[in-house]
Amino acid sequence: MRKYARACGLFYVLIFAAAIPGEILVTGNLVVDGNPSATVARILGSPYLWRAGYSAQMLTMVLDVAIAWLLYVLLAHVNRRIAVLAAFFRLTYVAIYSVAVLANVVALPMAERHLVTAVDFALRAHNEAFALSLIFFGVNLALVGYLIARAPVKVRWLAVALLVSGACYILNSATIFAYPPLHSALFPWILLPPFVGEVGLTLWLLVTKRFD
Repeated sequence: MRKYARACGLFYVLIFAAAIPGEILVTGNLVVDGNPSATVARILGSPYLWRAGYSAQMLTMVLDVAIAWLLYVLLAHVNRRIAVLAAFFRLTYVAIYSVAVLANVVALPMAERHLVTAVDFALRAHNEAFALSLIFFGVNLALVGYLIARAPVKVRWLAVALLVSGACYILNSATIFAYPPLHSALFPWILLPPFVGEVGLTLWLLVTKRFD
C-alpha cells in the first residue's frame, strides 16, 4: 500500500509539472482574450509551443486515470461503493477534459488555414468543457475527502481541505455557467483552497506510512 501511495503522490507531482506549461504558460501566453486575430498570430508564431501545451494536457489525462485507480486501491477498504463512485467521477472528469484538449488540438490546423472565427470557437469550447470537467473533479475530491475522514488513520485536516477544495471547484465552475459576474468576483481566489488541498494530498501520499 505504501508503494501505491508513493506512486500516486509521484503522479500528482507530474501532473503539477505538466499542468503549469499546459494550461498556464502556453494557453495563458498565446491566447489573447477578446482578440481572435492576435491569438491566431501568436499560435502561428509558436506552433511547437502550442503543440507542447496540449501534449502536456494529454499527459495529465493519462496520469489522472492512473490516480483514479490508485486512490480506489488505497481507499476501497474504507467504503468500496464510495471509492468506486469517486473513481467514476474522476474518469468522467478526464473524459470531458479530453474534449477541451481536443479543441486545442484542432485549433492549430484551423489557425494554419487562417480560420479566425473557427479558432475562436474552438478555444471557447475548450474553456467551457474545461469548466464543466472541473465540476466532476470537484465531486471526486470531496468524495476522497469523505473517505479519508472515515479511514482508520485519522487525517482530519486533509479530509476537510479536500472537502473544501471540491466545493470550491464546483462553485467556481457553476458560477461560470449560472452567473458570470459572481465568478469574476471570486476568481482566482476561489482556487486557492483547491491548490492547498491538492498539494496537501500529494505530500501526504508521499510521506504517509499507514492506511489501515
